[in-house]
Amino acid sequence: MLKHLIAILGLALLCGAWVGFQRWLKRVDPDGRHIESGCGGCGGHCKTSAPAHGRQRPQ
Repeated sequence: MLKHLIAILGLALLCGAWVGFQRWLKRVDPDGRHIESGCGGCGGHCKTSAPAHGRQRPQ
Protein backbone atom coordinates (compact mmCIF):
# COMPACT_ATOMS: atom_id res chain seq x y z
CA MET A 1 0.00 0.00 0.00
CA LEU A 2 2.83 2.40 0.83
CA LYS A 3 4.42 1.78 -2.59
CA HIS A 4 1.18 2.77 -4.31
CA LEU A 5 0.89 5.94 -2.25
CA ILE A 6 4.49 6.90 -3.05
CA ALA A 7 3.86 6.26 -6.76
CA ILE A 8 0.71 8.43 -6.76
CA LEU A 9 2.47 11.24 -4.90
CA GLY A 10 5.41 11.02 -7.29
CA LEU A 11 3.08 11.27 -10.29
CA ALA A 12 1.30 14.25 -8.75
CA LEU A 13 4.65 15.94 -8.13
CA LEU A 14 5.71 15.27 -11.72
CA CYS A 15 2.47 16.75 -13.09
CA GLY A 16 2.82 19.81 -10.87
CA ALA A 17 6.40 20.28 -12.02
CA TRP A 18 5.27 20.04 -15.67
CA VAL A 19 2.62 22.74 -15.12
CA GLY A 20 5.19 24.94 -13.40
CA PHE A 21 7.63 24.44 -16.27
CA GLN A 22 4.99 25.37 -18.85
CA ARG A 23 4.10 28.55 -16.94
CA TRP A 24 7.78 29.46 -16.63
CA LEU A 25 8.29 28.85 -20.35
CA LYS A 26 5.32 31.03 -21.23
CA ARG A 27 6.68 33.83 -19.02
CA VAL A 28 10.16 33.59 -20.53
CA ASP A 29 8.94 33.36 -24.15
CA PRO A 30 5.49 35.00 -24.33
CA ASP A 31 5.56 35.15 -28.14
CA GLY A 32 6.09 31.41 -28.51
CA ARG A 33 3.43 30.32 -30.98
CA HIS A 34 3.78 26.70 -29.90
CA ILE A 35 2.19 27.61 -26.56
CA GLU A 36 -1.49 28.40 -26.91
CA SER A 37 -3.88 28.81 -24.04
CA GLY A 38 -7.61 28.79 -24.55
CA CYS A 39 -9.40 30.44 -27.42
CA GLY A 40 -7.33 33.65 -27.33
CA GLY A 41 -4.08 31.83 -28.17
CA CYS A 42 -4.53 32.23 -31.92
CA GLY A 43 -5.03 36.02 -31.90
CA GLY A 44 -8.76 35.90 -32.61
CA HIS A 45 -8.55 34.39 -36.09
CA CYS A 46 -9.74 30.94 -35.08
CA LYS A 47 -12.62 29.28 -36.82
CA THR A 48 -15.31 27.91 -34.56
CA SER A 49 -17.48 24.98 -35.47
CA ALA A 50 -20.94 24.15 -34.24
CA PRO A 51 -21.09 21.62 -31.40
CA ALA A 52 -22.55 18.18 -32.04
CA HIS A 53 -25.93 19.13 -30.53
CA GLY A 54 -26.56 21.72 -33.27
CA ARG A 55 -26.43 25.06 -31.45
CA GLN A 56 -24.02 27.74 -32.63
CA ARG A 57 -21.30 29.05 -30.34
CA PRO A 58 -21.45 32.79 -29.58
CA GLN A 59 -18.70 34.75 -31.31
